[in-house]
Amino acid sequence: MLVLVIFTVLTAVALSLTIGAQSSLWNVQGSSSLLDSGLRTLTLMKQEISLAGHPDAGSFSAAAVANHPGIAANSFTRATGYDLIFEGDVNGNGQVEQVEYTLPTGSQTLLRRVTPINRDGTIPANSTISETLLSNVQNQLTGQPVFSWSTDPLSQSSFPQNIQTVYVNLILKTSTGVSSSASELALATACERMNP
Repeated sequence: MLVLVIFTVLTAVALSLTIGAQSSLWNVQGSSSLLDSGLRTLTLMKQEISLAGHPDAGSFSAAAVANHPGIAANSFTRATGYDLIFEGDVNGNGQVEQVEYTLPTGSQTLLRRVTPINRDGTIPANSTISETLLSNVQNQLTGQPVFSWSTDPLSQSSFPQNIQTVYVNLILKTSTGVSSSASELALATACERMNP
């Protein structure tokens, strides 16, 4: 009887340790995945935001810009704490694209939308490509904006055209499993424009 009691206690302890180790492993894997996806998103945003307003109208003759309004990019056309829209040749194909990063109201999903702009300034029908960058963004729940920025105080252009640097702050959280707890991660980067 004593052997059976000791065996039961040891089995319960071993099972408890195994469950605890598995839970810790899930948390580590979840945090690692969260960090990887967050860093990939920040890298993409930094690359693309640096191209806001590139190529600029100064790269072309006034006649070329007048005849081909889609040849040059406007920098930022909208900037709020949860929505950022700009133009730039982000694909490096010589065509200007409009890029939008948005965290819709009440959502935890950060979206990226890219729309090509033709050389005549028109937008091809059904050409917007929308993708989910992150699905676990907590910024709206915590009341902290995703985007903030600094502007050029000497610039004659109006806001948001004179934005020089965009600061991206992401608060991410892993989803909780049956026996694991959620982990939270904060990531931030500064994205400076290539040709302010």
